[in-house]
Amino acid sequence: MTDFKKAAVPLSTTLVFDEKEAGEGKAFLGMQVTGDYVEMKENIGPNESRIYVIRVAEKLYSIWGSQLLDEKFNKGDDGRPVPVGSVIRVTCNGKKFGKTGFSKTKGYWDYDLEFAPANPSFTKAANEKADEAGY
Repeated sequence: MTDFKKAAVPLSTTLVFDEKEAGEGKAFLGMQVTGDYVEMKENIGPNESRIYVIRVAEKLYSIWGSQLLDEKFNKGDDGRPVPVGSVIRVTCNGKKFGKTGFSKTKGYWDYDLEFAPANPSFTKAANEKADEAGY
């Protein structure tokens, strides 16, 4: 009989932009968060969403993607994706409501995304730390 062992997967804390949602495994750090962009994970969960992993004060956090946020990460400022290793600032502008469909009834979270290139030596160190953490 095979002796299986459970794999340990380091989890990051999920960032939420609604203070009422903070709790077990979820952190509210305010409506604006600045950190180092460590990694993007794709096809996560039943909706095959993206998760953006950022480092804030030496702690890893995850931000769930959305159609709007994914588009901003994909296009950067010149049509190319925001590079891993960049310093990013995500600002949540609150919940917005569209004129039709799902966005009219449930709304969606509106975000601004800003980024600046990281120091190349920092990027290398960030990638090494991410590898050590299992990302």
